[in-house]
Amino acid sequence: MTPRSEHQAQFTIPSLGVGIIQIGASYSGDTNYAISSATLQETVNPVSTSTSVTFTARITPAQMGAAPVSGTVYLTAMERLRALTRLP
Repeated sequence: MTPRSEHQAQFTIPSLGVGIIQIGASYSGDTNYAISSATLQETVNPVSTSTSVTFTARITPAQMGAAPVSGTVYLTAMERLRALTRLP
């Protein structure tokens, strides 16, 4: 999978089962930026199970003009690795 832009990773799940799913994103860090991660829970209702869902993780430096971001972004859903993107 290639980055959507310089600091983004993305994946699409074609359909989801009904219930609560956990989505996670983690960043490996580099020489300029610390390791970071976040999770969220999403409730999928019966109406939305046939709709594809796209998740995007964006790594953003705290200041404009800061050092470029590099490293790896991992995106997970339903306890499985869905995307691994190496940033430039």
